[in-house]
Amino acid sequence: PRGGADAAAARWLRLKSVVATTAARYNGAWGRFEAYCCQRGLCPLPASTETVLAYVGCLWRGASVVALSLKPILAAVRKRHLAAGQPNPCDDDRVREAKAGFRRAGLAYRPVTKLARVPLPAVVAWQLAALALRSPTVRRHQLTAVVLQFWWMRRAGDITRLTLGDVDVRADGSSAYQVPRHKTEADTGLIARRMPAGVHPGADLPHVLLTRLVADFRAAGRPPTTRLFTTCRPDAAAALVTTWLRDGLRRLGITPAVGTVYASHSLKSGGATAANAAGVNRGAIAALSATTEPTLAASYISSLVVPSVFDRFFFARLLPR
Repeated sequence: PRGGADAAAARWLRLKSVVATTAARYNGAWGRFEAYCCQRGLCPLPASTETVLAYVGCLWRGASVVALSLKPILAAVRKRHLAAGQPNPCDDDRVREAKAGFRRAGLAYRPVTKLARVPLPAVVAWQLAALALRSPTVRRHQLTAVVLQFWWMRRAGDITRLTLGDVDVRADGSSAYQVPRHKTEADTGLIARRMPAGVHPGADLPHVLLTRLVADFRAAGRPPTTRLFTTCRPDAAAALVTTWLRDGLRRLGITPAVGTVYASHSLKSGGATAANAAGVNRGAIAALSATTEPTLAASYISSLVVPSVFDRFFFARLLPR
């Protein structure tokens, strides 16, 4: 390794710049690159720029990788060379040209038509909450997870990892909960959040659902460490919550508009969009959703929605009084 102990420490710190889940994906991508090199008698570490170029060509010929996935694949190669104190073989104009060509050729010759994930409207989230309240216990718990992801504007994995000890419902109609910090924050662990009591007339459906969920677990004598919804891994959470969401939508007879789809992402984006439509400060939305304001604007909040009373049912509680 080059540069002595100080340079080695700097390389180690740079490796720590990604969270564990990203590092795991990089390990898988590196393993596939290493296997490619071994099958062809090439040296994976240090790899030459020509080897990287050939690998990009192989990925194109295999037709199993889209341009969006090429960046983390090459990042894995870069990170492994960094860890070994070797120069980055991807830092070359020829590789950058190949990446650009991969993207343009993909658009021209292998277009992928994907349905657009759109925010779930607040009125639909409210209907799902009402459906949950009249459903059997198992389905009610599943739809409670769906409604909480919308209401709390969190990622699916933040909801599925919740334990009984992470939530608290108050007699005054407010609720408190603990969720993970944003993955880019320097601090780790959980951070406390609170939802004030609803201010609209009538039942506060999301709070009622949370109250019944907690009551079910306490009545069964479950310890605070009990997971509320599932024991699935975080990387499986989005698919699982999407399944619960779509089951609820099917029971309501609700389908997305042509060319669009509802998924777990629609819950976080739907909640953020509804909060914005209700007039909640963008900074508050960013803090509750653990998302930066630029990312909220780019990926979560839609300005095309028509504000409705259901936006306020969920989020008027966050407005000044």
